[in-house]
Amino acid sequence: MRSLQVGDDDGLLVLNAVARTAALFIAGLGRIPTIGVSWGRTMTAVARQLPPSWNEGVEVILLNGAANFKSTGFHTNNVAELFAQTARGTATNLPVPAIVSHPATREALERDPAIARILAEAQKVDVACFGIGALSPDSVLIESGALTDIDVARLRAKGAVGDILGRFIDRNGDIVDAELDGRTIGVRPDSLRLGGLSIAVAAGRSKLEAIHGCLAAAYCNVLITDERTAIQLLELSEHE
Repeated sequence: MRSLQVGDDDGLLVLNAVARTAALFIAGLGRIPTIGVSWGRTMTAVARQLPPSWNEGVEVILLNGAANFKSTGFHTNNVAELFAQTARGTATNLPVPAIVSHPATREALERDPAIARILAEAQKVDVACFGIGALSPDSVLIESGALTDIDVARLRAKGAVGDILGRFIDRNGDIVDAELDGRTIGVRPDSLRLGGLSIAVAAGRSKLEAIHGCLAAAYCNVLITDERTAIQLLELSEHE
């Protein structure tokens, strides 16, 4: 677990500081043929902190669906392109919604040869890097129109504390809603255990339990967070 000491309580300052640390960590890995990324505010911040030519020619693959139903004016679904631009590499997007209305729609989309090929490539990336979402009103999945307030209330009642790659987990890392999971498109969190380096980037009190769930389920083998959140995670572990 890599933590960053930040003395300011401002959430944006903490986010940018953690994003900068993550960007430097990724750039310091050396030559990476492929990297899979999620989308959202945290990963957008990481992409904007990457140094020029950090990994020339890298192939960046989006790990989960990111097509928005509505725009909030702040683009968070073009992370793969941002990663690729700074490295003069190539970006492979997953041009489907994160969550669809019916399981049959997901199944039909995933059977499409182009989508199936992208998902297969996403399963085999050399490095995966993803943000962890909080179950809160400012979640990008809510703001993008993928979820309603009713969905959020149902998820919270089932013990959800946040999401990884659009899959909602409890504080143990278990997926809480099989029906919603059946409508979600992208790489599943448990596949993150099967590859090489799996980097989670998250910070802040609102994400504490979701980060705990990610660690408990071993979805990541590297966590980049701020010092305060790291201390709180250690305290949680000691208490348990």
